[in-house]
Amino acid sequence: MIRGTVVILRAVLVAGSLLGPAGLASAQKAKPPAKTPAQKAAQLYNSAMSALRTRQYAQAEGLLAKYVKSYGTHEYVPVGYLQLAACRWRLKDHEGHEDALEQVIRRFPHSPAWYIAYAAMLSRAKTAKDNDGYLTRLEAMVLQAGQGPWDLHTVLGRHYGEYQRNEYRGRDFWPVDDRPGGRLSKPGWVVDLLSMADTPERAERALRALAKNFNKLAKELPPDWQHVHVVLLRRAGQAELAEKAYQEYLESWGPDPRGMQLWLLKVAEARAAKNPEAIEAAYEALLEHYGSYGSLAEPFYRYLTWLYRRDKYERFTRRAREFLKRYRTSARWGYVVGYWVSMAQRAASRNDMGRIPSTLKMLEEFYQSKDPRLRRQGLLWQIDLLLRQGKEDEAVKLAGQLIEPDQWCAESLAVLSKYVGQHRAFQAVIDRARQQWKIPLPNPTSKAFLLLHQLKRRLKAEQARHAEEIGEEMFSKYRQDASTIEAVKLLAEYYFKKVLPEPRDKWMARMVQSYPRHPDTQTVLGWQIVAENAAKRYDRLALAIDTMEQRFGGAPRRWYYHRLSCYTAANDSAGALGYVKKVHGPLAAEGDARALIELSRYELSAIDGANCKAIGDYWVAKAKALAGTPSELFCLANALYGYYLTPYYQGYRQRAQWDEAMGVIQSLRKQKLDPELHWRLAFADVNLLARKGDGAAALKALEATLRDDQTYRDLSRRLDFAELGSALGKGNLVAKGEALAKRLRLRCFTTRDSGAIELMLGAMFYARKQYPAAAEHYLKVVKSWPFPARMYPFFRRALSAMQQARMRRFPGGFEAYLRRIGRVQELVPPLLYDAGRYYAAIRSSAALAMRKRLTSSYPASAAHDRMEEYFKKLRQQLRKNR
Repeated sequence: MIRGTVVILRAVLVAGSLLGPAGLASAQKAKPPAKTPAQKAAQLYNSAMSALRTRQYAQAEGLLAKYVKSYGTHEYVPVGYLQLAACRWRLKDHEGHEDALEQVIRRFPHSPAWYIAYAAMLSRAKTAKDNDGYLTRLEAMVLQAGQGPWDLHTVLGRHYGEYQRNEYRGRDFWPVDDRPGGRLSKPGWVVDLLSMADTPERAERALRALAKNFNKLAKELPPDWQHVHVVLLRRAGQAELAEKAYQEYLESWGPDPRGMQLWLLKVAEARAAKNPEAIEAAYEALLEHYGSYGSLAEPFYRYLTWLYRRDKYERFTRRAREFLKRYRTSARWGYVVGYWVSMAQRAASRNDMGRIPSTLKMLEEFYQSKDPRLRRQGLLWQIDLLLRQGKEDEAVKLAGQLIEPDQWCAESLAVLSKYVGQHRAFQAVIDRARQQWKIPLPNPTSKAFLLLHQLKRRLKAEQARHAEEIGEEMFSKYRQDASTIEAVKLLAEYYFKKVLPEPRDKWMARMVQSYPRHPDTQTVLGWQIVAENAAKRYDRLALAIDTMEQRFGGAPRRWYYHRLSCYTAANDSAGALGYVKKVHGPLAAEGDARALIELSRYELSAIDGANCKAIGDYWVAKAKALAGTPSELFCLANALYGYYLTPYYQGYRQRAQWDEAMGVIQSLRKQKLDPELHWRLAFADVNLLARKGDGAAALKALEATLRDDQTYRDLSRRLDFAELGSALGKGNLVAKGEALAKRLRLRCFTTRDSGAIELMLGAMFYARKQYPAAAEHYLKVVKSWPFPARMYPFFRRALSAMQQARMRRFPGGFEAYLRRIGRVQELVPPLLYDAGRYYAAIRSSAALAMRKRLTSSYPASAAHDRMEEYFKKLRQQLRKNR
């Protein structure tokens, strides 16, 4: 210890003496030091980013090219090459684009940038239809990486900060499936092999290249990889083995919703082969296995669309009825109703009326809404179907509702006028509407009729003054004549298009005041809304919209956000809430998800965002009002986020309402509408208790859920191992935690779960301040993962544990990790800096070795500057103490 201290102190002082013969005094009198290479590199990179943000790609390309050439050991260089490739692609310099990617592949193996560069090269080969070139690239990547990466992406133009945040967040063990609202992930890059390995020989090449993934890691394959494996085997002439593998893969998923993707890829394969029987069979099998799963809504809708386009009415109606019952909160719900009606209309056009009764029954069952616009659409469908069925009297009776105040609009009159040509009985409804809303018929013998033609000629000739005089005469003498009403509308339209505010406002006001319910007034009000919105005259805009909605209740609601902007301008939050309730309240009461969300935005705006209990209580109350429906689950899920998930993931766990959230979890696990939630939330109570810090309760809940007769695939997608370990450590449950780890190792088998168990132990020992043991387990996490750079956050955790323990030397895992990531340029310099500081703090001469490695290998790195600054402070401290 004494010898090491002497060595490092002497070295620091010698380094200080190299300042020159004048020593420290002359250094203090010297001019400010020139910028270091790292500072120059950062400045040049930031200039390039400024150009890139403003889409000056040529300038950015020049700056980035200079940056990577002049400061090749700076930490940002791998990302700089990716951004350089992106710029050159924009500039259509495809050769330069590939050259930049090749630099990343050659210089920075195993880094995220390296995988991104390979992904871009594979994408280029696919676009160029270079099948053999694609496979050659794939073979080279896998040979160096050891196995094929499960995920790849081609995002080239990200700033270094964004790249760092996204690629080194340690997400590999996050419990991504432990909450409601999960979605099916899209198939990854591996499905490109289906088009690139298009012959038996190429399929064999692909199978050989990815042999480790397909053979040694067969039990861990994601569904898209499973599908590709089966297709490649079949294409390579191994049909029997392919079928056996496919059946094993299907059985391997159990209730895990990820298994849905296997069936969906089967659908995609059948679509590519243009095999409708296989498409239908795959969809039906999917629905049989996962029929009530919440995340099935979108695939289910696609299947219904496919049935609709092929006019498979019997199958469609059976499945559509299931969809309408289960997925009321889906944005596709209304489309399915429309499909059903359209299929009945198409059949009726072929003189087949057999579909109409069941369609009318469906509308009565599912489309009876208190929302005026939905009710209007239902009325229109019913009228049309009844007329096709020959039930004119019933249709006319329903048509009478279209002229009632809450349904009246120009579109209502247009619909009635369309039908009256073939069904004279509608004329009585039109006559009633004209009398009720004062809509006169044109009179060709009137003086106003002749004046209207003169006005039209004047407007066409751009003689506005003469047209104005004619309009004034008509309005003063023949105000209630149909020709005068048309003239007022024409003048309002003329001045609206010419953007002449004074005469425009005059004629619009005359139209609105004199002919309140006339269909042409609806048109004029629409122009007035556009004009007032453009002028930002919010008081007049609000009046125009309110007038439109009051007088024409059935008109399309195009001005919703315009009206809200008026409340915003007036700072009238209470008025905005009242308006939103009027618009969305009926649909929200019926369980429409979009209406519930829009209503919540305004009803919750009066609640402090930190008041998680009030937010959760709001959604629980909504759930009770919709009990027994799919919308109840939607509201309970929002309550769970309000009570607990949102504050937890935003870093405000002290605001979480743990007990209330536990009640919601139990309610969601008891419900029988969506079995997917049972699977997703199987360990949600354990996670909640662990995050709360109650290790004993979390352990008890986990032991009650774990089954020794069952194996778990990727349990870490549902169980938060890191938080569980931390809670066990804080609760002094180390022995029980180690016993739990042994039990979990017997039940879990994937690489992800093996790493997660070590992560749990590392977190447990760290929380218990047993730092050497914590470091050991964190290093095991790092060692277990096939892609070492992604384990950087956990290696930093191990490094932190070593520092807390003040270990005299790092375990062998430190150098082993440096060897594995030896050319990941954004990681090695900061790790050398951290190690150097650590060794200097414990007075070990190894600090000088770390400094030397930084100086020799990464002279332009920011870590090198920080190391020199640290040694400078050490020198100053030593001189002060001498």
